[in-house]
Amino acid sequence: MQSRGRYGLYVVLVISMLVIISALFLVREDKPELPKDKRVSPLQSGHSGDSIRTGVLQPTDYEAGQIQAVEKAAPFLPVTAIDAVAQIGVGWNLGNQLDAMPGEGDWGNGIVDASVFDEVKAAGFDLVRIPVSWNDHIGAAPDYKIDIVWMDRVEEVVDWALERDMWVMLNVHHDSWKYMNLDKQADPDESMRKFMKVWEQIAQRFSGKSEKLMLETLNEPTDMDPSRLDELNEQILQLIRSSGGNNKERLVVEPGLHTNMNETIRTFKKPNDPYVILTVHNYEPWDYVANWWGHITWGTDSDKAYFDKMFKRLHDKFVADGQPIIIGEFGTLGTNERHSKWLYHDYFVRTAKKYGIVSVWWDNGEHLDRLRGSWNDPVMKDIIVNASRGIANSFVETGDLYIRQSMAQDTVLQLELNGNALVGIYNGDSPLGQDDYTYDEDQAKVTIKQAYLEGMLRDKELGDIGQLTFRFSQGADQIVHVHQYTDPVLEQKELVIDRSGGDIVSDVEIGLAFNGTELARLKAVEADGQPVHTEWKDKQYVNLSDDYSFDANRVYLKARFANMFDKDATITLEFWPSGVQLEVPVKVIDKQ
Repeated sequence: MQSRGRYGLYVVLVISMLVIISALFLVREDKPELPKDKRVSPLQSGHSGDSIRTGVLQPTDYEAGQIQAVEKAAPFLPVTAIDAVAQIGVGWNLGNQLDAMPGEGDWGNGIVDASVFDEVKAAGFDLVRIPVSWNDHIGAAPDYKIDIVWMDRVEEVVDWALERDMWVMLNVHHDSWKYMNLDKQADPDESMRKFMKVWEQIAQRFSGKSEKLMLETLNEPTDMDPSRLDELNEQILQLIRSSGGNNKERLVVEPGLHTNMNETIRTFKKPNDPYVILTVHNYEPWDYVANWWGHITWGTDSDKAYFDKMFKRLHDKFVADGQPIIIGEFGTLGTNERHSKWLYHDYFVRTAKKYGIVSVWWDNGEHLDRLRGSWNDPVMKDIIVNASRGIANSFVETGDLYIRQSMAQDTVLQLELNGNALVGIYNGDSPLGQDDYTYDEDQAKVTIKQAYLEGMLRDKELGDIGQLTFRFSQGADQIVHVHQYTDPVLEQKELVIDRSGGDIVSDVEIGLAFNGTELARLKAVEADGQPVHTEWKDKQYVNLSDDYSFDANRVYLKARFANMFDKDATITLEFWPSGVQLEVPVKVIDKQ
């Protein structure tokens, strides 16, 4: 009896141990995700920005790429695409951040933190588009596992925006030209399989998020015909719909071909799904937006008519038929004249909104300085938000008032009130008095008195010496920057481009003292008046960034452009204020 009892006890102990071991094994295999408050972000875990950028990962990172959805799903209240677009005023892009390649921080914006979303939310933006480039964080075929460090980082950033009750548009960004330009791929079917694998993982990881997260299938699809894009959009849509969690009714954003408005109107096939939003982009007119060919101002009746016509076409083709639209990117990219830039953004957002379309401002770090945590042009930010809310903005005819040194005089500024009233003019916190300016209310003209301007300029250096703030009954304040200037001066009498030893390989410098002026545009012509530029043979003015750049003391001709000079020519530098210019004789020593 006693021996049988001991034997039975041994059996029970052995079975118990096997059960415990099996349970531990199952837990290990399941690899449940840590609760959010226990999860360690790449930054908390000691991964610096450099380690994220260069993809320094442990071998197990790809092994752990079986991305699981968050265990506890967020509350989800389904909202149709039509209702969502109606609720969103305006959006902002976290550009050149998670879409930077090979990793975050590589394109000059550092490592983003939660405070950026506080700034964007406080500014009045309702939606954040978070472009993400995945290609440098994907493992090998056949599984194409997304590395877990990168996926965790993307989720961390998305959560920061969602926690602030903002709409979020998460996408697959520069993959569009890395491997999804199918017509240029050696094996387009394998590229498509990779894309599907990537989306399987994204859809699963984010399936538990709230209804305010929308998934954008692909940024600016290119190098495929329209029917292939329709097929791609439908495949990704069905993959998301079948991925579980909240994704059956999640908002999905589908692009038109190239996200070009004309191409989209011509070719986009409307899906049969109430949770799909169509997206397009617009950077028109490109020569103004990018400061090409000397196009530096905007605001004529013809300029405005373009947007009225285009947005009406989008509305009549799609919005009126129940297909809502978000313009996922828009905005100026160059050093556009301040007043016309403000007018452009106001009219763009206001007109799009009139036709039921939401605009999302592209920001590559040019607008919100993420390293300093401040807006570089707070007036433009306020103009955009007010325009999206239907609040009229007023304008002063110039954003920059240039006064030649020792030559101040009474200066008349025309106002565009748009139904508002002028409340006052301020220099810092101090209001201008009745002796400082006059206001013709009937003509909406302000005259700043000579004596007041002389007081502003007294004992000041050349350059931007102060600002006058015009405050109105509603809408954004208008800030007029006051500049004191004299004529710019070249450091050399002529520019020599020496190509005798072969092509130029470095930028060619033109040294000068700007003396309070600002460069507006650059023209290059040969003696007979023909353009120097060999690619744009009908354009005398050349392109900012592509052909030249400048800083506080130099103008730089890009090497590629410098090699287009094959005979003597003249470069004309045109400045703000309008009418100030310098001619630079160019002597070319050509190849022997």
